[in-house]
Amino acid sequence: MATVRGYAVAAPASPQVYGPRRWAMLLLLAVTASGCTAGFVYNRLDWVVSWYVNGIVTLDDDQERQLQSIVQRTLDWHRETQIPLYVDLLQRLESDVAGPLSAADLEAYFNEIMALSDEFLRRVMPDTAALLRTLSDEQVEQLRVNLEESNDELWEDFGGATPEQRKKRRLRSAIRATERFTGRLSGTQRQILQERLAGMHDVSEQWLERRRHWQARFLALLQDPPPAPAFGDALLDMALDPNQFDTADYRAQVDANRATVMAMMAALLDSLDARQRGRAQKKFRGYAEDLRRIAESG
Repeated sequence: MATVRGYAVAAPASPQVYGPRRWAMLLLLAVTASGCTAGFVYNRLDWVVSWYVNGIVTLDDDQERQLQSIVQRTLDWHRETQIPLYVDLLQRLESDVAGPLSAADLEAYFNEIMALSDEFLRRVMPDTAALLRTLSDEQVEQLRVNLEESNDELWEDFGGATPEQRKKRRLRSAIRATERFTGRLSGTQRQILQERLAGMHDVSEQWLERRRHWQARFLALLQDPPPAPAFGDALLDMALDPNQFDTADYRAQVDANRATVMAMMAALLDSLDARQRGRAQKKFRGYAEDLRRIAESG
């Protein structure tokens, strides 16, 4: 899988950090929804976010009301200002899938998506920091316990006992994700995925270690928060740049994996036949139409 700032290529297929970025990114669920589900999910994200947050730390009534207010303000802003940007991006992808698309082209799209993510984080972080400052010592401890349990579950679900098992799991995941857009891949196309993924670094163990390190920094900040606005600034810095805690060796391997994924995707796109290309274009067009309806419904 591709690298998303602090999200490591070839790591278990799950978000790498919990805390501000994870909470904030929940509000983007509707961007990846499709069909009539998109509007249904988007207009109920207040419930989705509340359900998720209360699954890792139980909020009291005042905190719950504060969270609901944050979500509603953020959704209003997102629907008005951000969804049109996603629609434009998806429309360009629909056109560009006609080909050819190079690894550099895909990297540019990736960076554009990350810029939108960062803009979202900057928007939501002041409210998120205000909510996090209200957590009691007992709530922070509950959060710590739940995060560690989630680490164990993630490793059990996604890690695999051996590097070979993880390699097979990555290939299955890549095939499923690709076929959602293209339909069934040919044997040659599956071979492209297999050969490219085989050359990637297995950083799964380092990924989990890094995840735990980020969480420890996050929890330490919650336990002894500096005065506002320094607290919010520190949270935003950690969310925007989780890579600051990486070792040079780990970073080099993740960057190499990312380059491999971009080259693999470019090669795969180049191999698509007319039917597969049309199917992918229809997917992107459908996503854009779904999001446009969400924007208009506000």
